[in-house]
Amino acid sequence: MSDENPYKAPEAEIITTDDNADFTLKEPAKLPASSGWYWYVDGFEYFKHSPGQWILTMIVGFILMMVVTMIPIIGQIFITLTSYIWLAGLMIGCKEQNMGKPFDVNYLFAGFKHNTGKLILLAIVGAIINYGIVFAVMGDMFIDLISGNQQAINEMGMEPISILLRVLIAMLILIPVMMMMWFAPVLIVINDVSIPDALSLSFRGCLKNILPFLVYGIVGIPLFILAVIPLGAGLLILVPVMYASIFVSYKEIFIQATTK
Repeated sequence: MSDENPYKAPEAEIITTDDNADFTLKEPAKLPASSGWYWYVDGFEYFKHSPGQWILTMIVGFILMMVVTMIPIIGQIFITLTSYIWLAGLMIGCKEQNMGKPFDVNYLFAGFKHNTGKLILLAIVGAIINYGIVFAVMGDMFIDLISGNQQAINEMGMEPISILLRVLIAMLILIPVMMMMWFAPVLIVINDVSIPDALSLSFRGCLKNILPFLVYGIVGIPLFILAVIPLGAGLLILVPVMYASIFVSYKEIFIQATTK
């Protein structure tokens, strides 16, 4: 058993210069609730080492998404299929930063070079599960909602409270799905695990750390409010920090600490 105090706050400086850093998987660790706060703190460390490049990456990514969404049908399909590819690229960038290398905008596209097929298949699996659950709970109403068919919804004669209840039920059922998907892209792109193993590990990692994730979510609400106050400019900092925090939490939960 390790003698390290699990409740000790992590050091602010988390980036190493070990080019041969070992990312060996371990059984998902259970962390103290305070880790949910320190994921943001350590995520900011990644941002502040290359703030200009992180902000540029967010701007380029936003512009690309805006352009793609202007393409009818094909644009939405492309975004759905590549959603985890973009995330995986940023996780690769965080890994390189962890090894002392600078972050740059090229990492936005790095996911297209590493396990791309798995990441696309993961996106397909996620979409099928998500849409299947929502359709099972809401029925034809779901089709009418996403198509904007207000007349059909009115003809159903359902009260707003009934619609809200169905939406809440769907959201509750989707929580385990989100837990399976949360770490799956980074596990696939960095550790090259299979999709079933990635989903299983991600779910177990999230399940063991319900309290840290609860703190993470609670802290994220005021941070988001503060970020959008200056015309949303704060999101150029908060969004990179949140992406980096995913890598930080992945590393703490799944990666075997190396000894020197």
